[in-house]
Formats: sequence, structure tokens, C-alpha cells
Amino acid sequence: MEEIVIVWDVDDVLNNFMQAWVSWLKAFYPDKKLPSYQGLFQNPPYKLCNMSREEYLKSLDQFRKNYYSTPFILPRAEVLAWFEEFAFEVKGKRLFHICVTAIPLEFAGISAKWVFETFGKWIRGFFSVPSEREEDKALPILRYKKDILKHFKRIDIFIDDREENVEEGKEFAKKSLLFPAPWNKNRGLEISKFLKKLTRQIELIAEGG
Repeated sequence: MEEIVIVWDVDDVLNNFMQAWVSWLKAFYPDKKLPSYQGLFQNPPYKLCNMSREEYLKSLDQFRKNYYSTPFILPRAEVLAWFEEFAFEVKGKRLFHICVTAIPLEFAGISAKWVFETFGKWIRGFFSVPSEREEDKALPILRYKKDILKHFKRIDIFIDDREENVEEGKEFAKKSLLFPAPWNKNRGLEISKFLKKLTRQIELIAEGG
């Protein structure tokens, strides 16, 4: 059976990472003036949170270390429901799902564990590139998502919440789709409508379009 290859980002696409981080930050710094999740119109949002870049990265790492594998990090209900309905086959074409995510190497393992525990019925592969951390800079490893994507013979659909990643993804995928988030131009698009668009794109590819 012919396959349609779909590449997913993890944090803020499959799950609610930044939303959970902001909630944790508000509890951790009750006296600090912090925006709501919908107010994160920049990513990284450290200036919005009155933090230095170093403080911001440290808080992300502390959050990942203590809370990534707890109920704080939830799958997006709409995305999980989409996988339940569409993830195996569309119009006679089998769907092959993998993840490519940017995360510090220290936490790649817990991210992979979360993916396979939550979406393991459907997602068959997990790849990571390191987010910017001093301890990872000297390692001779791939640095950008495009460095991973170029190794695949074919990618039909690439999904990410970062506009720059989606633009780079156009070089490797038939369709590169921007997942809605407060910090990108699709901020007003409902996730349900995005998923309908995704389904339609899969149908078009299945039909040879």
C-alpha cells in the first residue's frame, strides 16, 4: 500500500507545552507580571515575561525536568481525536507519521517517551535536533530540522508552529503547514479548522494532487 508521509512537531502541536509552562510560571512566580498563554505573541517570549533569555531557558529546562511527564503536559484533545479518526489510512493510502522536534539533548528522551506513550499507536519515528544550550554547542550533531528533513526520500506534509520552520519545510515537503499558535500568523485559526485543512491536503495527495 502506498504511504503518505507526515512529519509533526511535538511541543505546541501535539501537546500544550507553552500553555502548561505559563501556568507553571505563574504559580512559581506569583508576584511576577506575566502574560496569559494567548498573550504570547512572541516566541521566545522572555521579553514579554520580563525575563532575560538565560532566565527563560533555565525556566524551560526546570519545567521539563520536573513536569514534562506529568499531567501538566497534555495532548491536544483535537489532535488526539484526529489521530483516532484519520491516522491510519485516508482514501486507500496508508499514513506514516514521524516527529521532528527541537529540544535540548538532555530532555530528548523524555519527549520521545511522552510521544510514544501518548501517540505511539500511530507515530513510528522520533527525531530531535538540539535547542540552543551551551553544553550542546560543541557536539558534532545536526542543528536544524531541515538537516533531518533532507535525509528523507519523500515528505508529503510537514507541520510546525514556527513560521521559519514552515518556510524551510517547503523545500522538502509537498505541503508545509503552520499550526495555529498565539505567536504566529495563524493565531486566529481554530485548531479544528486547521485539522480539516490537513485532512483535505491528505485527500488531495491521496488522489494524486
